[in-house]
Amino acid sequence: MTSACIKCKTCGGYPCLLKAKSDARSIAIEPIMNLPNVTLLTGRKVVRLETDPRGKSVTEVVCQTEQGEERWTGDIVVLAAGAANTAAVLLASANAAHPNGLANGSDQVGRNYMFHTLTAMVSLTAAHVDITFPKTLACNDFYWGDPDGSFDKPMGHIQLLEYMSGQTLEGQVSDWLPPGLVPDVISEGVAERMLSMLVISEDLPLPGNRVHLAKDGRICVDYTYNNLEGHQRLVNRLHASLDGFVDHAHPISQHHFEMSSLLPLYGTAHQAGTVRFGTDPKSSVLDPWCKAHELDNLYVTDTSVFPSIAAVNPTLTTVANAMRVGDHLLERLGRSKKPPARAPGVKRSRSQAGEGLA
Repeated sequence: MTSACIKCKTCGGYPCLLKAKSDARSIAIEPIMNLPNVTLLTGRKVVRLETDPRGKSVTEVVCQTEQGEERWTGDIVVLAAGAANTAAVLLASANAAHPNGLANGSDQVGRNYMFHTLTAMVSLTAAHVDITFPKTLACNDFYWGDPDGSFDKPMGHIQLLEYMSGQTLEGQVSDWLPPGLVPDVISEGVAERMLSMLVISEDLPLPGNRVHLAKDGRICVDYTYNNLEGHQRLVNRLHASLDGFVDHAHPISQHHFEMSSLLPLYGTAHQAGTVRFGTDPKSSVLDPWCKAHELDNLYVTDTSVFPSIAAVNPTLTTVANAMRVGDHLLERLGRSKKPPARAPGVKRSRSQAGEGLA
């Protein structure tokens, strides 16, 4: 089949207007929109979940809309708003039965926030770098340590970054250039002479790294970097590799200027960990099926359930877990003749919106 792609260089950070990219819209959402048991409602922001007086079951999902408040009910409620927003919704849902936030008897809701330890390395060359899809090469040779035996702990993953221009590029170089100079140097000419790499290391779950709510309801994130020794070793390895790389057949290897910077919190990627699952209600929020320990009908299926995070994209793991939980829910609702999955699912789960799930 002929691709609809026009090579517009926006794959990294934008939806594809031509639907030529395998993103969530084209792969997951649009194929199910015509099913009779699926309804997608836009223009609604979930602000809290309300429970019965005993606090054992979610009774209503409260949404903000342009027309005012809207409430939805369901036999089972699945929350999947992303690690920061899922935690925020639970914290905002505090009530008499859950004074510290819904499902937060363990005091773990919002804690253990992880988003990878990231360093961007930008290499500028005099020659034009003709790369339309740069995010296509990765190296995991140093993931579990340095092959030379000097370091035997995880170091992480190296990959090429997306094509950067405009605000994306401005965010990367703002740490190195005075603010007044940034608008003058950001141009397509700079972007087309730049080879960018990203060094990603595992972020460790620390209770003090957390999402919490300010008095006015704003989401706040407290974060302290960790696991920096292995990360810095990997950054040094990449620097040394680029310095020693010689390819006379192509000018792209003739690096004229190179800079790297540990990304601050604005560079959040793949956030996880704020509603971790586990077997002990004292140290986790959810059980192994991703159901809240303290509620009978509340599940979470996004990356907030992760007790740890790798140094790679967690999307496929998240999808597999959601399918596993979906099979479990079908069994719970009595609509499956097979036993629930015991490992990340191999069967496509079905949305039950309008049939007991909200």
